[in-house]
Amino acid sequence: MRKLLHILIILPLLWSCGDDDDFFPDQEVWPYASPASKGMNEGILLDFNSNVELQNFGNLQGFIVIKDDHLVFENYYQENSRREFFPVGRVGASLVTMLLGEVLNNELGNQIDLPIYQLLPEYSAIFDANPIKKEITIRHLLKMQTGLVWNESLRSVADPSSDLNSMIRSNDYVEFVLSKQIEATPGRRFAFNSGCYFILLKIMDQLLEVPVQSYFEERLFQPLGIENYTVDNTPQGLPDYVLGLSMTTLDLTKVGYFVLKKGDWQGLRIIDDRWVDQLLSVQVEISSQNRWGFGWWGFGEESLVSTNYGINDVYYLFGENSQGMYLSESQNMVVVVSNGLDAARGFNNSSFWAYIRVLDSLQPATL
Repeated sequence: MRKLLHILIILPLLWSCGDDDDFFPDQEVWPYASPASKGMNEGILLDFNSNVELQNFGNLQGFIVIKDDHLVFENYYQENSRREFFPVGRVGASLVTMLLGEVLNNELGNQIDLPIYQLLPEYSAIFDANPIKKEITIRHLLKMQTGLVWNESLRSVADPSSDLNSMIRSNDYVEFVLSKQIEATPGRRFAFNSGCYFILLKIMDQLLEVPVQSYFEERLFQPLGIENYTVDNTPQGLPDYVLGLSMTTLDLTKVGYFVLKKGDWQGLRIIDDRWVDQLLSVQVEISSQNRWGFGWWGFGEESLVSTNYGINDVYYLFGENSQGMYLSESQNMVVVVSNGLDAARGFNNSSFWAYIRVLDSLQPATL
């Protein structure tokens, strides 16, 4: 099958189609609109598209822009298509924090500061051996402030010396994370740790009366109309939404869009808007460049996005392969990137630079 050039609206006549199989089922979530009708410079987007085709943006394979509730840009590269499943990487961890709020509210009366040892009795020996670990709360997991030694931010997932790499080779992810040495009082130091999400998944599994995967299917995937996806399991049998989820780029965009709409999906309230506000609110000021919410990053006041574009409400997720999701309420925009980084190409954080090109297209034209 030839590659389907799928830049919706911008170039509706430039479809590289060989036969009827090249036309994929249409989406019915968003109305289509031209980028120009939403104040975007189409020349910049076309130039960006050409550079992606030349692989000047690393290994970027799928790209979607939703602007003002309309689908204005969608394209796939390197023989990929709308129907392709892409691994979403750490971006999938956001699903855990999204549904966690409902579980906490229904099962724990929203006790976000509850020590986790009370919810994980099978790991009592670990907590008893080092009582300071009994101070770790659900909030600490969400804020990535457990105090546990963890080096994920400094090494790639494939690096054997990475704690994350060691965890995924262990027989029990939760046990591996909790067994790490304490290096700081819980609540004092930020250290990004994907293992925190697996602990939260385990807690959800303990609290729910139905399997976690059934819960996610009923409460999230079905309402969003996400019918096709794959998810690996952890050695303990839990669905690995943190690192093992694959879906289409268009379905992943649905996730970002309903977060942008504060948990509302076509009039259906999926997540309490107050919980979404907590997810996106600044919980940790990491530096002048970066902020952290509950599972979502934000750009700081001295970041390129803030200083060059004057946008102070961009929240984003990224995966180990530079998958990316960026949303801004003030811009009413969601940008999603699939499979951006190929380390062999030496392109660092291609999803971010692709997003920057979208921001460039929003700037007023200069003479």
